[in-house]
Amino acid sequence: MVCDIWIKGTAVYRGASLVSKHGSREAAEAKARLLLARQIEAGVVAEARRYEADIAARLEARKAALMARYDIRIVEMLLGRGFRVMRGGRAIARYKDRASAERAAGRLILAQIGD
Repeated sequence: MVCDIWIKGTAVYRGASLVSKHGSREAAEAKARLLLARQIEAGVVAEARRYEADIAARLEARKAALMARYDIRIVEMLLGRGFRVMRGGRAIARYKDRASAERAAGRLILAQIGD
């Protein structure tokens, strides 16, 4: 969302609010360009973050569908003893942290797809 940035004399306004006053028109224009560039950059960054979150959600949904299709689960063991990667009811591997178990499950999916 880009706000209305405008110049009146040597003053720079954002909407109805005075942002700054300058000694010359050129300085006011430079300030207005700087404000506009910051707003555009903020908008681009926000759009990229929304796009990144959308892609991450799609990938997570795809991974969950593949894990269900190939009957692969990650189960947390009791008393914080780690995680098991299971396929069909059998434990395939044990890991101390969830990230390692997620990677192993991904490798198992890729192996199943390759077969």
